[in-house]
Amino acid sequence: MAQIIPEPVKRSISRLREDIHSMLDRWRRRRKDGTTDGQQLSSMAFGPPVDFEDKDDEVVVVAEIPGFDENDVQIEVMDNRLILRGQKNLENEERGSNYYRLERGVTEFTRVIPLPPGIDADSARAKFKNGLLRIVLPKAEDAKAKRIEVRAT
Repeated sequence: MAQIIPEPVKRSISRLREDIHSMLDRWRRRRKDGTTDGQQLSSMAFGPPVDFEDKDDEVVVVAEIPGFDENDVQIEVMDNRLILRGQKNLENEERGSNYYRLERGVTEFTRVIPLPPGIDADSARAKFKNGLLRIVLPKAEDAKAKRIEVRAT
């Protein structure tokens, strides 16, 4: 039997389905958990804010991830997508003369960013400093922009 839907369309639909499921899971988790001592991180319920710059020879992504450190963050490149994941264990301990209080929680995020085709994932590099994650993804030679000189005739 012949395929009715082309393979690239199937992959796009599959990615869209994954992104919608991820968003709904985060929304359900946020509604179920309510507010915690991690409210300073709650603005990342749908992932950290990201700046994306597509240059001629590379793609630069800068994500703001306050409260996290480099050991709390994972970066993957898969199927022309950059996947950022982070998990931070929160603990708030308070001792008084006649009481002891300990609260624990987890704040996590997943952010999926579509990338242009032709990224050289093996040459990617990332730096984390002061809550800013900077990822540089070089483009493969055949994906780099080529300038064409225009001459008068």
